[in-house]
Amino acid sequence: ALIGTLEGRYDFIVVHGGDALGSTAECLVPAVDGTLLVVSLGAVRRADLEAAGSSLGALGAPLVGAVAVEST
Repeated sequence: ALIGTLEGRYDFIVVHGGDALGSTAECLVPAVDGTLLVVSLGAVRRADLEAAGSSLGALGAPLVGAVAVEST
């Protein structure tokens, strides 16, 4: 619907999906071409990051990269 409309107008569309372990990821994965994992340095434990990657992988989300941001 909305993403399909935007695809016809723009080269790239960025959708903030919230927590990778939440239910939003399940809804968005079928509608996107790639997933960019954003990680807050100092606020995310390695085990949580690994769980997020595993969860996205299990959903079939193609991981295209990661961004590390400073925690505020």
